[in-house]
Amino acid sequence: GSEMCIREALKLLHFSLQNNKNDVESAYLIQSQILSLLINIGRCFTHIKSETRSIYVIKMLKIINEDFSKHLSPKLFAADFHVSESYLQRLFKQNVGQSIIEYINSKRLEQAKFYLEKTDMPIIDIAVSVGLNTRHNFIQLFKKKYGTLAFPVQKAEKNQAYDIPIEPGELSKQKSYTE
Repeated sequence: GSEMCIREALKLLHFSLQNNKNDVESAYLIQSQILSLLINIGRCFTHIKSETRSIYVIKMLKIINEDFSKHLSPKLFAADFHVSESYLQRLFKQNVGQSIIEYINSKRLEQAKFYLEKTDMPIIDIAVSVGLNTRHNFIQLFKKKYGTLAFPVQKAEKNQAYDIPIEPGELSKQKSYTE
């Protein structure tokens, strides 16, 4: 890789300096070899820098995926990594395609959807268990991602199938409640 190119460029430069005839050709040769060395150092630095950037993203993804229900924010990540929040935001978006908050909320909503479909947990308990601590915020985000709040599986088995309306206009669409 770049390290080999740097080593070769240094060898050539060293050889040219040892055999310098103090003429124009030698001067141009040495200048071109110095430029080649600098270019290769730059390439090597870019490679190292991109590896470092991906380390931040990998660490954030690991933390988010391990426990997305705890309080997580770009500000906290930036403080933990001792880098700027805007830098982390940009880096995460470039590597993952979503902002940090969008990714965290996406993970939370996937888990919430599972709870809604497979359990009888009340909405507020689901919201809290996935880290979305207000019912209103949870319903807003969930509806934005999935279009509605539906409780089809276990509640249907218990003969209590219904949708909770989110907007006043949806009240007329509400299914009848059964005991």
